[in-house]
Amino acid sequence: MKRVWSGLLLGIGALPAVAATCEQSSRQGDVQGKFDANGEVCFSLPELGENYVSATLNGVTDARLLDGQNRRIRTLIENGPADGEHTLLFALPVKQNTSLVLHGEAGKPWRFQWRMKETSPLPRVQMLAPVSPTLKALANVISAGGSTEAFWQAQRRQGTP
Repeated sequence: MKRVWSGLLLGIGALPAVAATCEQSSRQGDVQGKFDANGEVCFSLPELGENYVSATLNGVTDARLLDGQNRRIRTLIENGPADGEHTLLFALPVKQNTSLVLHGEAGKPWRFQWRMKETSPLPRVQMLAPVSPTLKALANVISAGGSTEAFWQAQRRQGTP
């Protein structure tokens, strides 16, 4: 009987640690609350294509991104100060179930503000147009078959930062 119990305890100890219930999150939000008796709160994150997430966390000492099987994908915060504010920018795995598990002091307040944005990657051959009027003019000269010599002469006269 001892072997059965020790085997059961070993098996339970090998399971990933995750909050029993995860709150559903939208692409943007601001929520706050108090950590449960385990000092934990969990959010299910939406499945997105290419994306980035910007978030601000308060009262959080650890934050982990987990996959659909509750395996750690990424540690976002580890052993942070309980009274600190953390600003994060990260990407979620593309088209996968993920959850964000936050840890802090049991019964203490936390706050989670976030914004998730799907993006479209630029084709590798696509060039962004220059913002600078000077560079726009230079691009026009070059595309018309001209030279960069006048541009560099002007830079030598004016000086550059």
